Amino acid sequence: MTAALKIKKGSVALFSLALLASLPAQAAGAPAGSHVHGQAHLSVAVDGSQVQIQLESPLDGLLGFEHAPRNARQREAVRAMAQRLRQADGLFVLTPAAGCQLTQVDLRSATLPAELLQAKAAANPVATTTKAAADSHGDLEADFSFTCSQPAALKGLTLKPLFAAFPSLRQIDAQLATGNKQSAAQLTAKNPGLTW
Repeated sequence: MTAALKIKKGSVALFSLALLASLPAQAAGAPAGSHVHGQAHLSVAVDGSQVQIQLESPLDGLLGFEHAPRNARQREAVRAMAQRLRQADGLFVLTPAAGCQLTQVDLRSATLPAELLQAKAAANPVATTTKAAADSHGDLEADFSFTCSQPAALKGLTLKPLFAAFPSLRQIDAQLATGNKQSAAQLTAKNPGLTW
């Protein structure tokens, strides 16, 4: 993981995230954090009523290109992707009976201008990426925080809407940590769920 999730110090979830880094992936494939088109990495930490989700993906799987936007059409594609990800409660569907609400979204990319990833984009954004970032294979890192009113009912998560929204994502290597379970799974459009 390249960025720590924002969780209270000493919590079970923070400890669980440290354990996630040491879990072997169940499926053969690229190691976590590697750049493979169509493949993303997901970390899910559950601590009582709090759910933290971190997604790391090559931009190609989310945008169809992985460089800094070069024209108005590509800038609009970045804004649309960011807006879609900011509505994460429609992409990451937690057990409905748990009453989970999206509380925070943080989107980051060294390749994309930060103002295009913000909730309210500037009228005329100025590209702030370097030439090296503009020519590199870019990634997106996203953190999502949820708070659940009925955490005892929280039994799982489906990414079916995420796969539908971003069809170029073919595989997500997921790691899960709860107070009593750590696991890894390979998720696809045909197998989009995690349970705990």
